Amino acid sequence: MAASTDRSEQQRSCIAIIRSATPSGKEKKFANQKKIQAIVGSAIQRANPHIQWKRNADYSERFARVSRALKEQHFSEERAEAKRAKVDATGDTYKPPNVYQQPRQQDLTAAVSGLIPYGKLVKARNMADLEEELLFRHVPIEEIPKGITERKDMLKEMEDMRLTWEGVNPEDAVALKTFKKLSNAPFKLSD
Repeated sequence: MAASTDRSEQQRSCIAIIRSATPSGKEKKFANQKKIQAIVGSAIQRANPHIQWKRNADYSERFARVSRALKEQHFSEERAEAKRAKVDATGDTYKPPNVYQQPRQQDLTAAVSGLIPYGKLVKARNMADLEEELLFRHVPIEEIPKGITERKDMLKEMEDMRLTWEGVNPEDAVALKTFKKLSNAPFKLSD
């Protein structure tokens, strides 16, 4: 009912304020009876001075002045002006970015940089390719491990040595996840 049509903002606000204090739970049959009676009694006490003021001549004049101001939307304009003033005063100052909004260096993806991610190497497709890469990096064939994980670990060690030789920090996030292909192995990464 508070949000029904053809009601002004002020009327909806008054109804919402009164409803916000009214209990709505039904714990027991008469659990809220005293609370509701107290709310009604309080509303009557708050309304009594207005009834007496209405009998006074000043009240009708003040009521007409407030009513006129409401019709002219004086209060909403006043609020809008306050908001505009606040935006004008603080609009050009920005909150400093938090940890997640700080600019970070962007890394090129493996497809752009030509590096191959270790995570994409699987046994079914890349066992022979890893062997060819390790042979190209001067690992004797008898020292090449049988399992895919051991071959990847050995390739990581070889790649760390290559990066150190070139003066690149092997602790770099991209260096930990990718390697540069030196041999002619195809390294098929998807089906």
